Amino acid sequence: MIKDQEEKAKKLLDPRFYIENFCRIKGKEGKGLVPFIFKPAQLDIINTIRKSNRIIIMKARQIGFCVDKDTKILSSNLKWITAEKIQVGQEIVSVEERIGGGRGKSRRKMLRSIIEEKREIFEEAFIINFKDGTNIIATSDHRFMGKKFRKSTDVIWKKVSEMKVGDTMRSIVNTWDEPDYEDGWFSGMIDGEGSLAKKTRTGVLVSVSQVEGPVLDRMIKYVERKGYNYRIEWDKRKLGDSSKLGSKPVCKIIIGNISDVFRVLGQTQPSRFQNRDWWNGKTIPNGGWKEISSIENIGKRKMIDIQTSEKTFIANGLISHNSTIVTGYLYHKTIITPGVTTAIVGYNNDLTTELLDKIKTFYRTTPDSLKPTIHYNSKYEISFPKVDSKILVLPSTENVGRGYTINFCLLTELPFWEKAEEKMVTLEASVPVNGKIIIESSPGAVGDYFHRMWVSDNGYEKKEYGWWWNYSEEEIDIIRKRMANPRKFNNNYALEFLISGRSVFTQEAIAKQRKTVLKVGDKVELDDGSEHTVREEEGFRIYKPVEEGHFYVFGADCAEGVTGGDYSVCSVLDRSNGEEVGFWRGHIAPDRFAKILDKWGRHYNNALMVVEAEAHGNVVLNVLKNCLYPSLYFRPSRFDTIGNPWSDKLGWKTTRVTRPILIDEFEQMTRESNIIIHSKETVDEMTVFIFNQANNMVAMDSYHDDCIFSTAIACQGFKVISDKPMNQINYAQHLPTSGY
Repeated sequence: MIKDQEEKAKKLLDPRFYIENFCRIKGKEGKGLVPFIFKPAQLDIINTIRKSNRIIIMKARQIGFCVDKDTKILSSNLKWITAEKIQVGQEIVSVEERIGGGRGKSRRKMLRSIIEEKREIFEEAFIINFKDGTNIIATSDHRFMGKKFRKSTDVIWKKVSEMKVGDTMRSIVNTWDEPDYEDGWFSGMIDGEGSLAKKTRTGVLVSVSQVEGPVLDRMIKYVERKGYNYRIEWDKRKLGDSSKLGSKPVCKIIIGNISDVFRVLGQTQPSRFQNRDWWNGKTIPNGGWKEISSIENIGKRKMIDIQTSEKTFIANGLISHNSTIVTGYLYHKTIITPGVTTAIVGYNNDLTTELLDKIKTFYRTTPDSLKPTIHYNSKYEISFPKVDSKILVLPSTENVGRGYTINFCLLTELPFWEKAEEKMVTLEASVPVNGKIIIESSPGAVGDYFHRMWVSDNGYEKKEYGWWWNYSEEEIDIIRKRMANPRKFNNNYALEFLISGRSVFTQEAIAKQRKTVLKVGDKVELDDGSEHTVREEEGFRIYKPVEEGHFYVFGADCAEGVTGGDYSVCSVLDRSNGEEVGFWRGHIAPDRFAKILDKWGRHYNNALMVVEAEAHGNVVLNVLKNCLYPSLYFRPSRFDTIGNPWSDKLGWKTTRVTRPILIDEFEQMTRESNIIIHSKETVDEMTVFIFNQANNMVAMDSYHDDCIFSTAIACQGFKVISDKPMNQINYAQHLPTSGY
């Protein structure tokens, strides 16, 4: 009996057991709340959190939108398609999810987006009625763009559950009916006599020209009957003055309100303006607001959960928006650990409050016999007095976390924080060493603080959860083709950081090399069918063991060995296939670095040793000479002659002449896959190696390029060493056998 109780208690302390058996989430399929069954990625996250106290989780975001099946969604060809009938891959009109320039005061742009995923769910729904007689049906967690307060100019994403009568929601255009006969007639007039002018980032004009007469009268009646805002301009130029229709005065009907332009081109569908995407990149038009007159709970019904590439779409003319496993883990740890404080911090309160709502869902669905007592339950806090623990939503201010001792901390979407570095300093001081900091985000831009955290040696365990955790190759290929934007696809799905400057290495080359990155513990199949485990010996990383008959090249870039300065790096390449087989990186005195090179160079079949002959590199070369290292590199004496005569000088010399040769040839080898890089450090450096304003190839400020140079220097050694033994001539046959 006692043993059974101990066993049950032990299970309750296991987060996976507790979450899967006692917590519920909103189901994507089926009805209502369903058990939380771990997927492989979620199980991997839990195992990582158990082992590490500092974790960075980089993932492709998947955010859904739950609307009624009859909700109309505006497609990119300006047709309304119901949520039930819209297909994965369909291109639609959306708006920017986020903007810069301060809390909602900058104007969002309209963008092309695609439907990435669609599921049916059975969920409690609400009908929102507006004063203009229109309505929309959505779930309580669904978010729409609206004003922060009724008289506010700030725009936020607001949940249905947070809306009240009198609130206003952002609208672009009202829906329109299927085209009738008159719409088809006016479509022909636009095709024949119309024009489309994209005048500014906000404006667009549709105009149709016609001389006086019954056709013009019919056109004017049409736009008035449809309720379009229009104006008339007359062209009274005389014959020969390039008037469009000869000597008769020409009337031009101009529709310039962007909402009306949406309507007229969507309603009439003129062939000339199909697939023009004139709205793409335009700011949202002014004046589109709808006031809520009532909100009613209409019970559970079939709803459609939609995911889009821009995270937004236009639903019935309204602008609609749509980390669970980490919040489940934090909830469990908080209720079983006395006296702890858990904090959720994000770039805005809406996002972090949404995560707190997930925790509250876990609480509500916990069986009463296990449900902890709540003392305080608000929009920003939930506390459990019997264990003296609480979960907080903290605002992302400059002093976030100051004055708290935080035991568990979840940080969301760090790339979008203002002054992220200053805030992280405060948070790191608020969380003890044995506490946990979990950073969960999609990738931002190369050079931002999140990127620097991702590529630096800072003690954080780093985990990637890209498309390969959720999609097959066939599925992701469809999405890739539909997006037709490799840069955005790589950022959203392949977890690549965006590069703002001119990168020396192409995105394709970087992505290709990143696929071959190996870490300690990975298994590698060798040519003979055996298996090798990547390991480190005294800091030297061995990707592949030495093979008899193979020739190897060491590239060595030496620094002064001061902590915080540049690194000393050596990269080891197999001459037969360009594959990186060994790697070392660290801060060490030059003479000690030389000893490492001597030891491992001999290990790799007396590899050709190519050392950069700079200030500290000369120290390394002298030590190697004293050690009688058998295979040192001698550099060419000139680079501007046929044949490149070799000198008697040791080491590679990087000069104004040789630097472009060194980098350009290395870039070509990575682009053409003549080299296989296994070190993550080298690939990370490739992402921040750019052309500066003077057109010089350099690392971004505060980043290193030591790995790039060590590998590029090794590639120069390929020019003086064969990829196989030189057996064309058997010299033994030509040596005298007698007479000596």
